[in-house]
Amino acid sequence: MKENVASATVFTLLLFLNTCLLNGQLPPGKPEIFKCRSPNKETFTCWWRPGTDGGLPTNYSLTYHREGETLMHECPDYITGGPNSCHFGKQYTSMWRTYIMMVNATNQMGS
Repeated sequence: MKENVASATVFTLLLFLNTCLLNGQLPPGKPEIFKCRSPNKETFTCWWRPGTDGGLPTNYSLTYHREGETLMHECPDYITGGPNSCHFGKQYTSMWRTYIMMVNATNQMGS
């Protein structure tokens, strides 16, 4: 009986993976923040490299919190720095504070 359940589980998993791979639909690859720059020491912009899109439209969101805080915030400005970027204007920056950032990629298959 256990062998039948195990076989059915493996078959179902392989069928699911095969269907996803044949359709070219997978969760997106992991994006990577590769550069942050502060030209005037008051504002800054960070850029990321997207991972693979999994064959589906993929949305990216950058979230952050300041060191010592737990409340997460979303990027205030995805436009100013161009594609795959987040810009922090004066009202979002604090001197001598460390920002912990994460970029999340999400499509129909997951994130």
